[in-house]
Amino acid sequence: MSLFLVSVGLALVLRHVIYLAAGPQPRTYAVDPYKVYVIGSARLSGAQGIAIVVAAVGIVLVGLLIARTGAGRMMRALADDLPLAAIAGVRTGRVILAAWIVSGLLAGLAGVLAGLVQTSFDPQLGFTLLLPIFAAVVMGGIGSVYGALAGGLVLGLAMELSTWPELAGGVNPTYKPVVAFAALVCVLLLRPQGLFGRARVV
Repeated sequence: MSLFLVSVGLALVLRHVIYLAAGPQPRTYAVDPYKVYVIGSARLSGAQGIAIVVAAVGIVLVGLLIARTGAGRMMRALADDLPLAAIAGVRTGRVILAAWIVSGLLAGLAGVLAGLVQTSFDPQLGFTLLLPIFAAVVMGGIGSVYGALAGGLVLGLAMELSTWPELAGGVNPTYKPVVAFAALVCVLLLRPQGLFGRARVV
């Protein structure tokens, strides 16, 4: 919990540093938001297509890193039992640093793709997505990489499908975060450890 609070505080500091350095005005990408491609019954903009492809490649690379490399095995060992991993000779400091670097790079990539899809970005962009991201991680199961992916897909579908007029008239898009947390509550009532989390005996 202390690390979480430190991370939130550091994020607030960095956001205001960006405000001071770059200003609050949004910056736009040089993309045409009205140019769409029709693939079957789906309509995608060029930015959405790029985001889907890059995100898919990123997911595959992270999966390979976690499952197929020595660094990934050490990360999983630390996530499962840090004291035991340290006793086994794993250099915990270096592995934790590597995990932070990888997660930072992924967060930066996600921010670029989110801004690309929205055609603009500003210092507030990450904070508007922070609560849904946190909900997705909790829904998938704390500590599970694939759970976070599944939680993100479930929450994203729930939020977007809730606005369809065909589904009970659709909800106001302003209330999409409410739908996300309602879905989170429903999942946690059925599986308190999340979709892919493992129950632990305390």
